[in-house]
This record gives sequence, C-alpha cells and structure tokens, in this order.
Amino acid sequence: MKTIDLSNLPSESQPNPALMWLKNLIPSGKAHQADQEAQDQVIFRLERVLGEDFTLIRDIRIPGLGTSIPMVLVGPPGIFVLYATAVKGTFRARGDAWLKLDDGGNMRNASPNLPHRTRLYAEAIRKFLTQNELPNADIEAVLLFSEPEAFVENIKAPIRMVMCDGLESYSGSLRLLNPIFSPEEQTAIERLLSNPEGKPTVTDEIAAAAEEISAQAVIMPSEEPPAPAESVPSAEPDFITEDVMRNAFIEEHPEPAPIPIPPVIEEAVEQAPGLTYPITALLARTHMNSMQITILGVAVLLDFMAICGLLAFVLFAMPR
Repeated sequence: MKTIDLSNLPSESQPNPALMWLKNLIPSGKAHQADQEAQDQVIFRLERVLGEDFTLIRDIRIPGLGTSIPMVLVGPPGIFVLYATAVKGTFRARGDAWLKLDDGGNMRNASPNLPHRTRLYAEAIRKFLTQNELPNADIEAVLLFSEPEAFVENIKAPIRMVMCDGLESYSGSLRLLNPIFSPEEQTAIERLLSNPEGKPTVTDEIAAAAEEISAQAVIMPSEEPPAPAESVPSAEPDFITEDVMRNAFIEEHPEPAPIPIPPVIEEAVEQAPGLTYPITALLARTHMNSMQITILGVAVLLDFMAICGLLAFVLFAMPR
C-alpha cells in the first residue's frame, strides 16, 4: 500500500460557500494525539495486507471546509473514507445516535458522535468529487477502532464499523472486491485528492518544462560532418622480419671511388721494370686523396733527384 501524507503541506484556500454547511457540522481543528496514534496503528496493519494497487492519503484539506479529513483509501474497488479512533469502553450505535455505557450501567449520548463525524467526512469527499466531475465514485465511510478495549453494539448504524481484532480481515476483504475503477480513473482520483487545491506540484512543473523544451524548434546543422580520411597503407612491412633485424646491425662500407693517378707516378711506374702489382690497388689501400698522392709523388721525385745529384758529386766531383 502506498501512503501520501499531506499533513506538512500549508493551506492557503479561501472559504467555499458550497461547503460552508459541512464546515459547521464537522468539528474543526486537529485530531487529538490519541487519534493520531490510532491512525498510525491502523495504517501499519493495513500495509501488511494491502498491495501497491491501494493508496492511502492522509490529512486531505478540501478548500473551504475548514478542517482536514484524516484518511481516504483509494483502490480498484472504490473509495473508503476511514476514521480511526482510540476510544475505550462499551458503545451502542443506533441509527444516528451514539451512546456510551456509563459507570451506573446506563447508555448515554457520547460526544463526539464518531459515526456521524465519519459520515460527514465521507459526504465531504463525495461532494468534492462531484464538483470535480466525478459524480459516480463509490464511497464508503468506515469507523476503525485501534484499541481492543472498545466494544460496540451496532444497531442499524449508517456506516461500517470495524473492531480492533477485525482490521486484518477487513483489509483482506477489500482485495476480494470486484474492481470498479480503471487504472486511469484511480490515478485521476488519487491526484485530485492529493492536491485538492489544484496547485501545480513539482512533478507537474517538471513535466510542463519538459513539454515546453520539446516543443521548441531544434536547428540541426545543414552540412554533414566530413567523412573520415581513408588510411593510406604504409609501404613498410607491418612487422619486422629476421632479415631486417639482422641487417640493421651490419655496417655498410661502400667501395671507394677510383683515385686518379698523377702523371708523375704513372711515368715512374712505366719506367720501373718488373713491377707487376697493380698500382691502382696499391694506392687504394693508402686511403689518400689525389692531392695527397701528388704531393707525395713530388716529394719522392725530389728526394730521388737529390740522391742522384749526391751520387754524381761523389763519383765525379771528388778528387781521386
């Protein structure tokens, strides 16, 4: 069972002339602390039996009534106006009369008249629903006793009364009644009774804001986003082969370019008899460039000429 408690909500309603006669009949003001505790006990026992298809609304404040209606149970089989009381003693309900056994053993009028009050609560709910275009709602007034020390002799009472030991049986009987409300009708009644003054709730405001946002025109971009560029396959292999790995650590030594031979050395080679070793290969092993070889050749030639001059001086110029 779902419970909606409206006791903490402020009320700013103005008196309604159509309900002023009910205001004068129904006692004004909050229920006594004992009745509040009786309501809590009754609700606890109802919740153990009824399912989620029943909703209990507490402290309904009808505009212009001047007092609150303690409890209204809304379910598929109808609407049940509940009034829980914690009175103790022996009572008699005969028509509209409400009597209590006094200490002298006599039945005397008791105040307040609980059956009459409960019936007025139901009548207020009926008139309120009729004003809101729900005239055919099936409403039952039920007086519930939370204390086992209460005994009632019911003689054609205008409402239904349930003793403390019969609360579970009464709750179970509600589940067996034939439904008269569709889920949509039941939801409409619950919303009306939970917000009798017609104020927009937080849920209504959120829904209205969502509808307003969805109604606004949404400007979509005219240009389509550019298609992603196709990936160009790489010329390099996706993986490193063993040959690539091995060649990466081998130092490459390119062959040296052929070194030009100076004419002086070529002439000396031609005049040198019996020289069979290739002079080009010999010079290539020296790792010298052409300028260095030319200077070396000139130096060798000068040394050769100096030696020849020295030999000539020794042979011909010295006295014998």
